Amino acid sequence: MRDEVLAQLGLRVLRCNNGQVLREIDAVIHVISGVVASRLAKESP
Repeated sequence: MRDEVLAQLGLRVLRCNNGQVLREIDAVIHVISGVVASRLAKESP
């Protein structure tokens, strides 16, 4: 339900667990960067 409210505000929730952050930080950063790049591309004229 919280995710739905945030989506209505134009926000997207990304989830990763502590293990991923501790052991796979490069992969977590890659996912975040990809989402940001995709969103910026959609907003550019």
